[in-house]
Amino acid sequence: MNINAEILTTNEMQKLQLMAFLQEKTDNTLSHFYLINELGYNKVLHLYHKLVEDLKECNNVSGTIDADKLLSETNFDDFRADQYQQQITYKMLLSILL
Repeated sequence: MNINAEILTTNEMQKLQLMAFLQEKTDNTLSHFYLINELGYNKVLHLYHKLVEDLKECNNVSGTIDADKLLSETNFDDFRADQYQQQITYKMLLSILL
């Protein structure tokens, strides 16, 4: 079972994929992600901006910060856990299990 597909929306899964892709190598770009995943460039750009907003929230950052610095300093697993905890499905699963 793919827990990401069960808990997260398609956009949220794509944001996680984008984050992992950009963190994997510093020379990876949005254009590379666009070409590999066959998404529209506008869609990728939208995902990127939403990812940066979510990273700011996850790291409790207000104001402006360099997006590259934010990406490099955020732990992927911590961000993914934060995304899970915001989902109603995740909260329901926890309430059933606990």
